Amino acid sequence: MWVLIWAALLLSLTERATCKNEAPAAAYNITFSPAEITPQTGLCAVIPCSFTHPDDFIPRIAIWFKCPDARCSIKVEIDSILHSRNPSKAQEGYRRRASLLETDLTKKNCSMIINDITKTDAGDYQLRLSGTFNSGNRNKSTFREKIKIAVKALTQKPSVLTPPLTEGEPATLTCTAPGICSGTPPNITWTWRGTGDNITELRDNTTIQKREDLTSVTTTHFSTLTFTPSAEHHTTKVTCQVTFKGNITTEETVTLNVTQELSKDILAMLSNPPLVAAFVIGSATICCIFLCLTGKCKRCKERIPKDSDSKSSFTNVAMVACEDQQTDAWRAVWGEQTPLQVVLMEGAENGGPHTSGAAGTLPKGKNQKMCTTPLSTTPN
Repeated sequence: MWVLIWAALLLSLTERATCKNEAPAAAYNITFSPAEITPQTGLCAVIPCSFTHPDDFIPRIAIWFKCPDARCSIKVEIDSILHSRNPSKAQEGYRRRASLLETDLTKKNCSMIINDITKTDAGDYQLRLSGTFNSGNRNKSTFREKIKIAVKALTQKPSVLTPPLTEGEPATLTCTAPGICSGTPPNITWTWRGTGDNITELRDNTTIQKREDLTSVTTTHFSTLTFTPSAEHHTTKVTCQVTFKGNITTEETVTLNVTQELSKDILAMLSNPPLVAAFVIGSATICCIFLCLTGKCKRCKERIPKDSDSKSSFTNVAMVACEDQQTDAWRAVWGEQTPLQVVLMEGAENGGPHTSGAAGTLPKGKNQKMCTTPLSTTPN
């Protein structure tokens, strides 16, 4: 008998020790990172949030509250700003502005976005989870931790993308509004400032679009402006102004730098080979006429003796070969050698031009004039 009693007691103690070593069920915890966010008016506030719960608990409903006081004495019927199951239970001013980033609560993501932020949104916020246990029992748990929203004035500016601008070539400017908010679409306008105080609002070639970035509740808004740059646009300024709900505005100004090309008339001429050939021939003709009128001659200098006596002094003689300028210029245009070029080339090959007496001798049958002009006399 005593053996059975001691055996039963030992078994009871062993079971108790085993139960103490079992891992406890996960508790209700919530994490905000960071603990305070500072959205700007007109934009949106994204509250990053995650939570844990007991393993046998299934979350069904998420309810966000805005604390009415420092103690956060909330009342469900008055202070709720988001109800994942029944949006009509949220405050009127938040029904269309507040939403969860992830609607599947089993992923333990309680992040929330509030669009069209105003100064009245500043304050502390709390989360409550409502769900059931595996046993079927219901439970509601309000997390004690709070997150603070401190609203700041709008300082962010739109981003204006300007491609390289070339005169006569169409270009597109892009203006992206700040924020990734899916609330009320902002109003985006373009203005062009010319010389002086001349300001023109551009409307005809603008389009406003939105781009889904992260989820169905986060969106960027942008506008494009398409125009054809001209010389008058160079160094002028273009401004993109973004106006959010509540008449909250921000803007960015860029200076245009337009690169000028050749005129269209010159480009058309260069693309027409017959026209280019005519232009070259005409220019060559004008050049030949100019050379003929100026009577430009090439001079060749040679020192020759005054007489046959080698001891006599030499006289510097300038040989001037004056050819028919118009004829030779025309030959030069078409790549032919002129008589003077032939003589000079032969002279260069034989150590200088051939002369006979004072004047020398040049090939006959050419339309030339030969003249000699004494320049100076130097003693032997």
